[in-house]
Amino acid sequence: MKRLLTFFPAWILALCSWAQSAQDFAARFMESCSDNEEVKCVTVGPKMLSTLAGIDDSGSRKGLKEWTDGVKSIRIITSETDSEELRRDAVTMLKANRKRYSLYRPKDNTYYGDCLWVRKVKDKIVELVYVAPHSEKTFMVMNFTGKISDGFVERIIKPEENREQKKTTN
Repeated sequence: MKRLLTFFPAWILALCSWAQSAQDFAARFMESCSDNEEVKCVTVGPKMLSTLAGIDDSGSRKGLKEWTDGVKSIRIITSETDSEELRRDAVTMLKANRKRYSLYRPKDNTYYGDCLWVRKVKDKIVELVYVAPHSEKTFMVMNFTGKISDGFVERIIKPEENREQKKTTN
């Protein structure tokens, strides 16, 4: 019994450390691009998200606070060169990890091409990867982690429609 009581906490600690070491897509992609100095990654954490959004501790600008509330971090990867090649590499890496990532399909089954990928845990989105389309001259990947709702994803992919709706309701 003593062995079991000693083993169980050690097993829990090992499991927790393994879960924390799981890398998001941005970290994996940056590892694969370590030899390319043109590829840059910027991480925006929760504190910076609040600061950028202009949210104070009292919760002013509540709509924006609710929008960013579940997001733990955003990693933005960019490069001014090799955009087509880097985009192809990013999509290939996502496709190669189909057990981890799948194409995003909302409830209305709209197809967004190969730009939006999600990682789910127990049917909840915990990571969203947006790979900018070929039409962009600059390569860009946005990697969101946290508790991500379908509403959050819709705001990301349809910013023009959201602005138009806001204008018509005012």
